[in-house]
Amino acid sequence: MLEVRDAPPLSVPLRFFLGAPLFGIAGALLLLIYPDTALASRWHPHAVAVLHCFTAGLMLQAMLGALFQVLPVAAGSLVPRPRLLAGVVHPASVLGAVLLVAGFLLPGYLLTGIGAALLALACGVFVVAIAPGLLHATARDPARRLMRVAVAGLAVAVALGFALAHQLEHGAGARFVTLVNLHALWALAGWALPLVAGVAVLVVPMFYITPPYPKTLLSLAAIALPALLAAISTAAWLGAEGLARGLALGVSVFALGFAGITYRLFLLRRRTRTDAAGSGWRAAMVALAGGAALLAFAMLGSDPDTAQRAAMALGVVLAIGVFSGVIGAMLQKILPFLITLRLAALGLGARLTGGPGERALRAQTWLQSAAVLLLLIAICLPRVAVFAGAVLLLAQCSFAWNVWRFALAYRRTRATRQPNEPHA
Repeated sequence: MLEVRDAPPLSVPLRFFLGAPLFGIAGALLLLIYPDTALASRWHPHAVAVLHCFTAGLMLQAMLGALFQVLPVAAGSLVPRPRLLAGVVHPASVLGAVLLVAGFLLPGYLLTGIGAALLALACGVFVVAIAPGLLHATARDPARRLMRVAVAGLAVAVALGFALAHQLEHGAGARFVTLVNLHALWALAGWALPLVAGVAVLVVPMFYITPPYPKTLLSLAAIALPALLAAISTAAWLGAEGLARGLALGVSVFALGFAGITYRLFLLRRRTRTDAAGSGWRAAMVALAGGAALLAFAMLGSDPDTAQRAAMALGVVLAIGVFSGVIGAMLQKILPFLITLRLAALGLGARLTGGPGERALRAQTWLQSAAVLLLLIAICLPRVAVFAGAVLLLAQCSFAWNVWRFALAYRRTRATRQPNEPHA
């Protein structure tokens, strides 16, 4: 059950949502500026910078905003003093992501370390602030358990990222590659994936009138996934690479199972008309299934060149196809929902006028899918990289414009219906 009265002020999640698309635009621009190197190798600084525009930038901003909203409303976990907390977390996380990406592009200026420190500060403050409420949350469902896993995964991923930034500034150690792999594992499989799953448990049945997710199965998965990630990390750190690779197949099983369940629920929905957001969710689940297959292929493959391309493709599919795709689809539904709730609470009616139309939202979804396909082609055919970057830029600009149009429509609606009241 949604406890709408516990929701934070609309300005709290909105500040994260409005800034998130700018990082996607920055990532696309970097791909256009460095088309020959951004997709050449996972180790190239330009590739790392593009990836972190989407992970430490777009994904982190959107997911922090979502947690501010979802934890008190759906998980029974109150966020203390949300305005003050957001006032600390938001600027620190934005500046940290900007400096981190700048550090990858301009080594030697300590920007990477400063950016990582700011990100660690932002995420650390956020985790410490929400941890008591999350541990004592009243809800007892898979969504809350998955969000606990996600918050813990975020903490581990940020700690590993900070250690990596320190090594980049002061010299890579003997286990640098292991740290990179574990950082990616916890960021994508320990933080982003369980958070998306937890949000999906709440929003997919509510917005698309589907059957509920199987609670027992997801509750067991919420227990098994962190145990699996801990086992993989231990094996990798002890040098048992074969065991770590074998255990990583379990992550593929979790991802494939969640993608299959979600896609099936969309097929069983009672609302037969498919909108842009629903198409975005389904495209992201197809990409997640593909990512699970790529992970299995990368773990089982032995050819270094093939493994390198598989790793690049996995990063594109997960960061841009799955998580950025889900964020785009999620905001198409959640933003107007939050805005109409706010308008109703102010006594201004529950109808938003002037937001983006279905055609604009569908264009965003199709451009996103086309960009992912072209990026995958560009990994094997580098001459396609400029075209792929251009389509990705169009997709991110479309995403940004749609998000901002919702916010502008909210301001116009308030100004029209109650012109003398200051905006919140």
